[in-house]
Amino acid sequence: MLEDAQGKELLDIARKNIEKYVEEEKTLSKKEVKSQVDEETEKKLKRDRGVFVTLKTTQGQLRGCIGKPYPEQSIIEGILNASASATRDPRFPPVSKPELEDIEIELTVLTEPEEIKANSLEQAKEKIEIGKHGLIVRYKSTQGLLLPQVPEEHNLDIKKFLDHTCRKAGLAPGSWREEDVQILRFKGKIFKES
Repeated sequence: MLEDAQGKELLDIARKNIEKYVEEEKTLSKKEVKSQVDEETEKKLKRDRGVFVTLKTTQGQLRGCIGKPYPEQSIIEGILNASASATRDPRFPPVSKPELEDIEIELTVLTEPEEIKANSLEQAKEKIEIGKHGLIVRYKSTQGLLLPQVPEEHNLDIKKFLDHTCRKAGLAPGSWREEDVQILRFKGKIFKES
């Protein structure tokens, strides 16, 4: 996994990428990213991982969050998606140039999600740790995801964490108990500007 110093480098790259996109509608190239990191970091950035880029205002309000939960892309590609968090999250208008000073970036680099069986609250408590695990609830072609930091930020217990993840998937709270609903957990290394 990445070290804190490497996370700081990634946050700097994500910020430069967002600023470049907001100001010029262009993203950094992979070559520009590679020129900003040392050889050890570059090797780690080539690994395929799930990556989420979250933007918050300096007052702590969510301003955008986009990413991929599965290791389908390199960490570099995930960081280059930072511009999508600023401009393509359908819940928010694109970040404007004057807003850039008021935005803080948070990166979450994920482990590969693993399916767990938890049809009861007791089973869930054995397999899910608040602050350590993020969740994906999947049913047929729909899924919902909450990052590991979400339950701590919103003071959710394990039941509420599962129920909120179900809602993100468009399912009723408690659906996670059903046999044909999949629960996946993952860990995330979180890097924050603040």
